[in-house]
Amino acid sequence: MNADVINNIKILNRYINACNRAELKIAVLLCETERKSPTLTVSSEVLKKDFTFIGFDYGYCGSDYYSCVNSDIGRIIEMNNLKVNEFGLFDTEEGIIEFINVRTYLKNINDCSVRESVSTV
Repeated sequence: MNADVINNIKILNRYINACNRAELKIAVLLCETERKSPTLTVSSEVLKKDFTFIGFDYGYCGSDYYSCVNSDIGRIIEMNNLKVNEFGLFDTEEGIIEFINVRTYLKNINDCSVRESVSTV
């Protein structure tokens, strides 16, 4: 398990409570993924009550949690028509799927990573 990722709800709650007692301002980002690990189950009632949806992102899990959306939107000319919200994320699944499709197409025609191979603004 990556040290920055918590997939145990009891540990997460202890962390949040400790931060609150220390009067630290924190934000918890809940990431949903289709990966098999790590896993965390949160009921839809808790999600609706305790979390605010900020948008869809696309990235790679690693030490820096690289965001392709943050890196590519506004920098790659071919993505200028894709619109993100105030958080720099897509509001809909359709929006993120379109981003992934454009990114995959550009990656395939340039035969290397999008980040390094397409024209920039």
